Amino acid sequence: GLFVADTLLGERSAALFNAQPDVLEKNRAAAEMLCGHNYGILAPVTLKMREPGVRVSALQSGSVPQSDRLACSVSGFYPPEIEVKWFHNGKEQWERVVSTDEVRNGDWTYQVLLLLDTGPQRRGDTYVCHVEHASLLHPKTQPWEPPVGTGRSELLVGVGGLVVGF
Repeated sequence: GLFVADTLLGERSAALFNAQPDVLEKNRAAAEMLCGHNYGILAPVTLKMREPGVRVSALQSGSVPQSDRLACSVSGFYPPEIEVKWFHNGKEQWERVVSTDEVRNGDWTYQVLLLLDTGPQRRGDTYVCHVEHASLLHPKTQPWEPPVGTGRSELLVGVGGLVVGF
């Protein structure tokens, strides 16, 4: 390879180095030794893709789940580049979404958290977290499934029954 100047000031140095075949060979050998050695050490870790785990949950406030805010937790993936989206009834949501940056886990994997403010929900509404990553052949989707018996209607029926005296 040859030296290539990035700036006008570097053009003279690049021409000087390129005019000396022994300097070119010495630098090529040094780069090959250093980069080859580092590649051999790091390749098993850095080239190993890890599929993301995806979990969807309602945020908790005390002991009652708040079903108007959902969290999509994506973790254990490598490389760090990832695309995570929320869909409501099949339509992508972006206005009421807050996301963290990709956060290092310390084991060469990453995690990200995407929050969706759902607002008032209607019966039949669907919420899906959609994940695209280099380790996946197809996008991974995780629908939100409210826990049985913890919905607002069950809570209201219980409170209503208590007030009426059942």
